[in-house]
Amino acid sequence: MCYSRRILSTSSPASKSQTLCAAQLAQKLQHGLVGPQADALLQGLAQLLAEQALTAAWPKPEGSTWVPLAQKTLLAWLSSEAALAQLEGWVEDIFNRWNGDSRNLEALLSENIKQCLLSLSERPFSPNPALLKSLLGSPPVRELIHKGLARALEDFARRATAPIAPVAQVAQGVGQWAKSAARAALSKAGALGEVVGAVSSEVERQAEKRAAEFVEAALEKTLEDLVHALSHPSRAEQTAQLRRSLVETVLGWRLSQLARELANADLPGAAQSLQGALAQWVASEAFSSKLCEGMGLFRKGAASWKEVLERHGLLEAWVEAAQQQTRQQLEALVQTPAFMAWLECWVEAALPG
Repeated sequence: MCYSRRILSTSSPASKSQTLCAAQLAQKLQHGLVGPQADALLQGLAQLLAEQALTAAWPKPEGSTWVPLAQKTLLAWLSSEAALAQLEGWVEDIFNRWNGDSRNLEALLSENIKQCLLSLSERPFSPNPALLKSLLGSPPVRELIHKGLARALEDFARRATAPIAPVAQVAQGVGQWAKSAARAALSKAGALGEVVGAVSSEVERQAEKRAAEFVEAALEKTLEDLVHALSHPSRAEQTAQLRRSLVETVLGWRLSQLARELANADLPGAAQSLQGALAQWVASEAFSSKLCEGMGLFRKGAASWKEVLERHGLLEAWVEAAQQQTRQQLEALVQTPAFMAWLECWVEAALPG
């Protein structure tokens, strides 16, 4: 049986005999976790963990249990209502924080991140013209540009044929008289009037046809000009300025505006569609093979986690992080009742007699 007030006598050549109870000894242990000697001890422990845990042979993906375990875990989460609830909770939290906030989006980024984005946008880059043309030439984009060109042509034709004031007032009166006279003449012309009307309709159809052909030709020329402007190396400086302007525009959006866009978007519906598609993919046999393939690319022939960390220059950072984590865990351990009970028993067992 252990007693809470048993004491341990200690002595050293440089100090007189002292008596320590378990609580005092635990406090000294906690204070002893700070200092150069403790750092060396914790560093050695972290390196030992790296040697023992990280150098263990990496199990082969084929036939191992971690692949189906990961597959079942992801599928269980994707099939649960918690996934949708979590996404909706994130969106609601963002909306509540951004709604009514007059700051711009760049206020959420540090100055270093902002400058990095602007610098990346200005780096020279010329996309493949064929890829860019396939994107801009897709049916929805072509239709959008086609409608814009047709509307511009109609507006131009309307303005070009409109009478110029103050002649417009006179022309309007003359035009009304001419229309009345033409209707009277056609009504008296009989079959000849029908022929004239048919010719007039055919002229209109031909004009519409020529306008459609002009818009189609202008569309192809517009697409070629866009592809050239965005992909030709000679315009790299202009396209870099364009990308920077786009980034600056996005960073200048107000958070309240983005909050309203979140409210208008059907994110729950999109999340349900994405959840269903991901769940079907994770449940398929192709997922496990892709997972093994992805891990193989990450490993690149490494036999252990230690080799992976060394290859990516992360071993030293991992050891340092493990050292800090071990210190925090030990500091929390010596303050627990379970550790105190164990220490009291140890003190009692250490006493002579």
